[in-house]
Amino acid sequence: MPVPNNKYLLTSLALVLVSSINADSFYTTEFKLESDDNVTLATEDELIRSTEFVSLYADYNISKPLKLGQSLTYTAHIETFDCSTFEKLDRTEYGLAVSYRNKLGIGDNVPILSLGLNIQENNYHRNSVRDAEAYSANIGISKRLNDRVSVRTSLAYHKENASDSEAIAKTSIDNPGPGPSPGPGPSPGPSNNLGFDVFDLSNTELKLSTEYVLGDNSYLNFRYLYRDGDIASYGDASQDIINFAEAAVLDGSFFKNDASDDNKFVYRIGAKSHVIGVSYDYVLSERSSLSLAYDYQQTNAEGPLDYDRSLISLKFVYGN
Repeated sequence: MPVPNNKYLLTSLALVLVSSINADSFYTTEFKLESDDNVTLATEDELIRSTEFVSLYADYNISKPLKLGQSLTYTAHIETFDCSTFEKLDRTEYGLAVSYRNKLGIGDNVPILSLGLNIQENNYHRNSVRDAEAYSANIGISKRLNDRVSVRTSLAYHKENASDSEAIAKTSIDNPGPGPSPGPGPSPGPSNNLGFDVFDLSNTELKLSTEYVLGDNSYLNFRYLYRDGDIASYGDASQDIINFAEAAVLDGSFFKNDASDDNKFVYRIGAKSHVIGVSYDYVLSERSSLSLAYDYQQTNAEGPLDYDRSLISLKFVYGN
């Protein structure tokens, strides 16, 4: 695995190590199988691709108590993704996070305020064009209503900056995108007013969730998420997309070496998404649990560009 090139990541790691003195520590590991019926985020049926992912996640946490009801937790995390269909989507994500928790009162049913920051590197094993430095910040509040029901709401901001801008620029020059006139290569060239920073993405998310205790070992979770920001959508040289896209590059992530995948591009477009989901969690032991989840996403991009997406996952969690 490459050494992180983000100086902020290394600085944060040093702070975590220093802060580990006289603090509690714990870890979490996860194994997940996930099915995605529209990994391309495409709008047209002939461009929609489905696939499955196998992912492994691990983190190490250092938690320090502050004042009464308050704590600060540092987390180092890593996750690997293996795609069953498109090897150029195989990747490793690793980073550091810090979170603050404040119980606003005394008792089991008082609100709990949380704040969080995360910095991470996304490294694609066979496709450096998609490599990115990712940052996020969130604020949330949760409350237990009674012995069985708890609710939570959170607001988060996410930002990704492509790590290898030179490779992206070379891709857009050597393999130009759609436009009114041919480019220097064998493919049609991109419109001159389109940038190539396709994978510089940002969005804001609002999430609402409710957890219901079914029994001693089982939980049901319902959630809704609203996302406003950028998407990177797979498409062809459609004028409908060109008119609303902010950037476009030729991307080989979904190529299968046949004519139907020639001259296909990834576009950055502003969009609004609604996601509803439900999950069932079963506690196997004090250290392990199983989770089965389903999420349905409906996205409305700028212009007449809409798509649906369904995600089904099964996850095993083990920790101390």
